[in-house]
Amino acid sequence: MPERYFFTTPYMKTTSVIEYRKAVLGTFKALHAGGIPDKDVFEFESGIYFEHDGSEVKKFFFLELPYPYPKLDDAVKIIPASVYECRQSYKSMVNDAPDFKVAIETEMFSNPYDLNRPLWELKVLK
Repeated sequence: MPERYFFTTPYMKTTSVIEYRKAVLGTFKALHAGGIPDKDVFEFESGIYFEHDGSEVKKFFFLELPYPYPKLDDAVKIIPASVYECRQSYKSMVNDAPDFKVAIETEMFSNPYDLNRPLWELKVLK
């Protein structure tokens, strides 16, 4: 996977797919308030970004950006280029992931798509 740029907002635990989508929408709104054109974010991934620093896991909602925006530096995480292990499932898998440095969990829009049981993809960098 090439280097990527994620605009992040604090993670708030969600208990349903609907709450998750509302939280991602809040991230879109925060990015829009920062003056970033909608066309620069609607075609890229969104999801939950996890960083493990050895003692704790930090969690963020994210929207991928096509390139870094200097005025958003404090909220942009640079995701390193590397080979990531990938898995897909109908439930979140990050809690089952062994030690990792970075994990990215995204909702997959499969065909057919089930709103109540989406397919998730987990990418892990060890």
